[in-house]
Amino acid sequence: MPEILQFTHDELRTEADPPRRYARLLKRHLLESGFTEHIRESDSDRIIAWSGTLGDSLFEPQPMNWMQAGQSAFREALDAAAEPLETNGRTLLVRPHARHVLNDIPGTLRFMREQSGRPFGIAFDPAALLESSMLDRLDEHLTRSFEALGPVADVIMIRDIRGEEVERESGNLAECLPGQGVLPGRILGELLRQMPATVPIALPNRPARSWLGLD
Repeated sequence: MPEILQFTHDELRTEADPPRRYARLLKRHLLESGFTEHIRESDSDRIIAWSGTLGDSLFEPQPMNWMQAGQSAFREALDAAAEPLETNGRTLLVRPHARHVLNDIPGTLRFMREQSGRPFGIAFDPAALLESSMLDRLDEHLTRSFEALGPVADVIMIRDIRGEEVERESGNLAECLPGQGVLPGRILGELLRQMPATVPIALPNRPARSWLGLD
């Protein structure tokens, strides 16, 4: 069974006593102005951040993210981040999202191939790759994303989302406590058991173990 981590609003940490930080969790993205300064100022060897958006707010729909403009901006941001990461001995775990420049399975696998040997990895957040239009085939989408991305991820972050509630500004699916949303805990637990033991699993709280059947 993989190691279980717990994530807060700003970090992933082990369940050991005392806990040890696994990664710093940023609510920022690579396309933000000044992002490389957050790398230099980080107090963690691993940093998790969103891939980014050309939109005015973090989760608003922005078609340019999927087009050449967004993809070129992403490549430039990765190149800019590589030097401070290497200099400071840090790794950036990019967190894909359905509305960002890194937004689907093929793109994420391509990112892994193209960035092999560089200080980058993946923080796989299955809920972040979902849109409301995908919820009627939820089991299929989850299975496909786990099979493709789970084995190559550096960490798997598990959250639950509400199907009927969205964020007012962006329409992004709203996060909720584990077991109070639409994600099937039993199926998630089965998928997690199939993942390599070397890929840690990050949960929002200890009760999430019961929801997933991992206790």
